[in-house]
Amino acid sequence: MKLWSKTYLCTVALFMLVFYTALFLLTAPAVKLRLKAAKEAALSEEYAISRSLDSAFSTEGMNRKQSSQTFGEYYSGRGVGLYVGNEEETLNDSLSFRPEYESGTVKFTRHDGVYYICVADRLASGCDLVYLGSVQEQVNACIRTVISSVMAGAAALIAVSVLLYFLLKRINRPMERLAHELKTPLTAISGYAQMIQISTMSDEQRYEATQYIIDESRRLGEIASKLLTLSNLKDGDVNRESIEVEELFISAQSTYPNVIYEANGQRVYADRALMQSLINNLVSNALKASSEGETVELTAEKGFIRVTDHGSGMDEKQLAYVNNPNRTENPNSRNGFGIPLCHEIARLHGASLSFKSEAGRGTVATLSFHDGNSFMSTR
Repeated sequence: MKLWSKTYLCTVALFMLVFYTALFLLTAPAVKLRLKAAKEAALSEEYAISRSLDSAFSTEGMNRKQSSQTFGEYYSGRGVGLYVGNEEETLNDSLSFRPEYESGTVKFTRHDGVYYICVADRLASGCDLVYLGSVQEQVNACIRTVISSVMAGAAALIAVSVLLYFLLKRINRPMERLAHELKTPLTAISGYAQMIQISTMSDEQRYEATQYIIDESRRLGEIASKLLTLSNLKDGDVNRESIEVEELFISAQSTYPNVIYEANGQRVYADRALMQSLINNLVSNALKASSEGETVELTAEKGFIRVTDHGSGMDEKQLAYVNNPNRTENPNSRNGFGIPLCHEIARLHGASLSFKSEAGRGTVATLSFHDGNSFMSTR
């Protein structure tokens, strides 16, 4: 797993922990407040019942059982069960079930999937009064609140995760492209150095080889500096100059074998290091797609640079990727060939890069200049 992927997963996990902790701290008080309101309502109602029963029981000649049953019938119609009695007699019992209770206590209890609040009290007459009211509606409201919060949190988490994924991927992309861009020049420099070390060469050949290493090392430094800031560049921030296209083609020919070119005296107003990098990438791709000994053609016309090979070509999936690498999955993850980098360099120069290809018949890569500040013109 890549480092940025690990960073992404750790960040999402940390965000999830912090977010749901905050969500719990915000939701819990609302749930507690709703249940507290239900408890206070039950206590208030139970207190009124106990005062009324005490008053009735203290009235001379009042039938306590009849009074208790009258209260029981009335509150049963309101969904509240009452028990009035003691060990010796039961004056009223309209409870749907008999909860365990102690006088002077209030508790929430559950029976057959329904939540109740139970208030137990001792009347002045010595009888126990048990108040049992359903709080399922309040509990359902609390559950709905929690579910809504969790769903809203999940939606926010998904949105943040997606945005973070693309952000980290975008931040990491220049580094991956940098690694690819540096690989080919470093391999060539290493090859020349080994050749100098183990081969018998004339002084002139040795000088040419060392000069090539020096030139490529210098260009490599320029490319690295450009690539490190490429993702943050805006149009117009590249250091442009008027360049003969033939110079770019000659440099590509000196780096890669079997390259022929026709510059037609064209010039381009561009950043030399970046434009050379683009052409070298396209040539490198073309040679890798070609059989040994086949040539790659570089052509310059007014407003266009073309790189043509007669190699294996590309299928529809590969062609879709090279024409739009930022929106299409690379069908061959091992062969990125710096195509996204080429598109980015083209964009910075007001140009576009397109590919035409047929499997088994080769590929034509066309760099088209649309920006008036980057167009090509004859000498």
